[in-house]
Amino acid sequence: MTKRKRRAFTKAFKEQTVQLVRDSGKSVGAVARDLDLTETALRSWLRQAGIDAGPGAAAGGGGAHDGGAGGTGPAAPGEPDVAHGARHPKKSDGLLCQGEGVKFAFIAVEKATFPVGLLCRTLGVSRAGFYAWHGRSPAARSVADDRLGLEVAAIHAKGPRPTAGCMMLSQPDR
Repeated sequence: MTKRKRRAFTKAFKEQTVQLVRDSGKSVGAVARDLDLTETALRSWLRQAGIDAGPGAAAGGGGAHDGGAGGTGPAAPGEPDVAHGARHPKKSDGLLCQGEGVKFAFIAVEKATFPVGLLCRTLGVSRAGFYAWHGRSPAARSVADDRLGLEVAAIHAKGPRPTAGCMMLSQPDR
């Protein structure tokens, strides 16, 4: 595949193209193909036009036509409008990549503030899974790890120096 040579477009051309997407009823991809543009470039022009229009003006390219470019278009029905630059919480889950244990621990801490069902839905875990985790006794390995951590802390505390390393601690008392 050959790399397309970078082209420069005037501000007037970009504004006319954005207006064409908004008024024609065609998708961003269709307009991009018709004008021999990349969809990425056209979507960034739509995003920039929404930013340039300001917070009070209609932002973005009309919902279905802009393809949800970065969350800058109008909110979908039933979704709250978000401040400029905010992202949808579901889309950040891939970045967080937290395991269920971390999510369940967070729910356990926050359940006094928010309903458990809401927290579970937001974090993408089941309520039944949370309650099963909450009622489960800790695994034998976790208990052993905790005990070992306490023993190591005690050895460090009574050692010759509080910063004693493993070599100094492994030697018998002199």
